[in-house]
Amino acid sequence: MKKIMIASILLLTLFGCSNGSVFEGLSDDSSMEATIEQAAIDLDDRNYEEVINSLAGIYTTTALDPEVARLLVSGYMGKAGIDVANFIFYSADEEADNFDSIEATLSLSIAPEDEDEDDDEPACNASDRTVLIIDGDGVFIEGYCIEEMIEYLNNAKDIIFDLQNAGLETTEDILNLGLTSAVHYVIIVGSATADALNTTLRYPEGDSRYKPGSVPVPINKEAYRLYKSSDDYEWSRVDTDAFDEDIDGDGLTRYQEDLINVKDAIHAIDQAISQPNEIRDELEEFLREVLSTPTGEISDDTIIETVTSTGIFEYIDNI
Repeated sequence: MKKIMIASILLLTLFGCSNGSVFEGLSDDSSMEATIEQAAIDLDDRNYEEVINSLAGIYTTTALDPEVARLLVSGYMGKAGIDVANFIFYSADEEADNFDSIEATLSLSIAPEDEDEDDDEPACNASDRTVLIIDGDGVFIEGYCIEEMIEYLNNAKDIIFDLQNAGLETTEDILNLGLTSAVHYVIIVGSATADALNTTLRYPEGDSRYKPGSVPVPINKEAYRLYKSSDDYEWSRVDTDAFDEDIDGDGLTRYQEDLINVKDAIHAIDQAISQPNEIRDELEEFLREVLSTPTGEISDDTIIETVTSTGIFEYIDNI
């Protein structure tokens, strides 16, 4: 049985067959019903491109259809490589590293080697998720594809925010937002690190020496360790300025928003089920790891005060 079906069964076991399931409550309109049914089949077959292509054009916030929204969220999560089953299975390993749980969650493939040495952009492909670079135990995402990966994650998050704004969110939606935000956090921290190491960005845009994306993005601890010990990159270029960000309308940076979403997912699981479960525990362990807060209550204020440019730099510098 495919992992997506395993994950669906496990999630239904956790949260019950709620009205928010993407496989329930199909529209009465036969054309819409057929589209949604096919999208659900495509999702099960991991045809994420088809899910997005078929639903993005009919998705609207003015007459928000929760079934369309949830399938589309799952499509974008899949395009970004998020595999809930991987997260469930990884969380069962007591020896697993909490930060690296996010890299282990991703179902991505190795980017093909660039056959043309004069080609500035290697042949990674975000659309089919062939974006990884593996160096020993270090795992990186090819820098030329990182913006597309981030866009998929942003699209998934935005649709869940739409569900929340409409008062239609379920526990499963909040969990998906927490997982997506955890992945988003690891990727944007890695992307900021790669940009700091990319000496070509000192040149003006349009200069032939300016090559954004030419430094792979670290997404696990060993990748950071490799950069810190590398003769090819100057780790001293990574400092607090690398993680400076403007705040949004809620007074948060993207980093803070992501981790607040993770915290909210933990609380939502606590409210939905009383017994311990591995998804909730792994999310909490990840959150405590990146906050360097092994014990005590974690509130929005805890996250805002800890997840500053200085706090993020100190965490990755101490890996």
